Amino acid sequence: MEACRHTVVAAGMTAEDTIPTWQPLVFEPAPPGSSTRLASERPTMPPPAPRGAGGSEDVMVSRIHLGPSVDEVLYRLSLGDLSGAALANEELEPCVPRRNTPPIIIAAMQLDYLEEYVLACIDGQTTWAEILDSSPFSPRDTLKALCELVDKGALALTR
Repeated sequence: MEACRHTVVAAGMTAEDTIPTWQPLVFEPAPPGSSTRLASERPTMPPPAPRGAGGSEDVMVSRIHLGPSVDEVLYRLSLGDLSGAALANEELEPCVPRRNTPPIIIAAMQLDYLEEYVLACIDGQTTWAEILDSSPFSPRDTLKALCELVDKGALALTR
């Protein structure tokens, strides 16, 4: 400890320079004519009254569906869950993959041989299921290559 004090003094600093001094933050209320108010100053509002005479209203929850999810298929494949990947793939089968990216950008992408082969099979009319069926590679490998191409942005899916 004594060596630290000598180092600080030798550098021309005082103990106050090295130890932070904290002062509590003081919030002053906004002036009376100001429109700015802190959240703690706002009055608490009661919840809105339920509609209808019955008191409570039935609430219907719907699932938001943003389109086919290749993330689910890739996740299941990475876990080795082939049956789960096949179930998630059923949603993608009627989709038609289309090239989404200019060729110059695709050339800059790091694609393996399987992804390049699958990309060459994309004509904008063949469905996802037809590409899987016609591929000479295993369905698992072809499915993974299709999903990776969608994930990388090289393909877009349309129904």
